[in-house]
Amino acid sequence: MVRSLPANATDSLYCSLLGQSAVHGAMAGYSGFSSGMVNGHHVMLPMTEICNRTRIRVDVHSRMWHRVLACTNQPSLCGSKVEDASAEESGKPVNPMAVSVEPVPPPPQPAAAK
Repeated sequence: MVRSLPANATDSLYCSLLGQSAVHGAMAGYSGFSSGMVNGHHVMLPMTEICNRTRIRVDVHSRMWHRVLACTNQPSLCGSKVEDASAEESGKPVNPMAVSVEPVPPPPQPAAAK
């Protein structure tokens, strides 16, 4: 499990249950599965089902995404009006992913020997 915060007791318990579920499935002879939680139940999910699903797009302007950012103490990379105004005042680019880069000139060629 990957998080941007130190693990707490709930994380420790959840990871322990995931590990126990994975070992239980392996000892039962199953392969090609991932253990996880679906609707409050620990389940073994077939890897074929996981890989064949279409991707779910997350609306980065939704309330749910902002809750995720708040819970994990991550900065918002979308940029709000307040962030845009402070970025313009500081001279930094508004969108950190769209930084313009000047092309690097090629190195000078050595002079040909005569």
